Amino acid sequence: MVGEKIARWSRKEDPRSLVPEDLQQLVANETQENLNLEFKSGRLLKKGGMPSLGKTISAFANSDGGILILGIDEDMRKEPPIAGGLSPVTISKESFEQMLLSSVQPWPEGTLIVPVEMGGGSRVFVVEVPSLHYPPVQETSTRAYYYRANFQNMPMSHDMVLRAFGRGLRPSLKPLLGVVGHNEDKDRLRTTFRLMLRNCGQIAATHLAIVVGFELSWIEIDMRDKDGIRLKETISDVPEGRLGSSDERFKETEGKGTSAQQLQVRTEEPTYLGIDHLIGQFYIDIEGQVESVKIILTILCLECPAESFEASVGDTEIQQFQSLEDGAELALKVSAINKFDS
Repeated sequence: MVGEKIARWSRKEDPRSLVPEDLQQLVANETQENLNLEFKSGRLLKKGGMPSLGKTISAFANSDGGILILGIDEDMRKEPPIAGGLSPVTISKESFEQMLLSSVQPWPEGTLIVPVEMGGGSRVFVVEVPSLHYPPVQETSTRAYYYRANFQNMPMSHDMVLRAFGRGLRPSLKPLLGVVGHNEDKDRLRTTFRLMLRNCGQIAATHLAIVVGFELSWIEIDMRDKDGIRLKETISDVPEGRLGSSDERFKETEGKGTSAQQLQVRTEEPTYLGIDHLIGQFYIDIEGQVESVKIILTILCLECPAESFEASVGDTEIQQFQSLEDGAELALKVSAINKFDS
């Protein structure tokens, strides 16, 4: 989905409807740069800063995608840098787009450029760069390839570039994870997830195998009597959880402890994965008070090595689950764990 990261950050259905208040909120909150977010001062354009913008676009495209905001200063006194203040520019969207097009090759298809008008003929540009699985994107002035590491743009090594080009010679499977149901009672929390796969490679993926696991972080409940003595026997410090699915293709495997449970699904017949292919649904039952859940997906097929992905579900997401209406779906952010290691 074009503009997915902007829509998730701004909580707007239309990522093109950003207003100055959305940017001012980033500054007021001292928002940190991260794997998918980078700020650039508007003064950068006066200093010949296009190579810096090209490095960021290359790094985002060759990693997990991200949002580049031109017109917000980086406060470098903190690490990672934070949004330090607004510095809008007067360049037009057309001119800015042409400058970006010349900064990298190939241009990442699906990149969204949103100008936010700040008044007086000035604007801030919000650029969402998708994750481009193939081919890798090069910054033109240095002819180097970059990837994103934490909040920095790092040059890719020769081996990493070779592996990036090799992704086009095999399937590139990316999971899409959404919440489609959430039920809660006094003792148990059940969240149902829909798992889809997208093949971004040039070759069909066959004989799929998917492993779903999870890890729990729990809230330790401190209960005491009127004399201040902790009532250990009345609480359960570690919540229990289990995975399940009504889909017969998901087969449960034995695990050691509550957080090692896994589900597996395999397709015995060759299966071509096109744009979006529904694999199935699974749910997690949790008993006890949980602070967060980390879902770990490992995906492999006959033509490619295993890749692992994770999605973290915390308090914010749980609150969003609880407000879901019937038939609604909430997309979760899924990040590659070992994109350049496989």
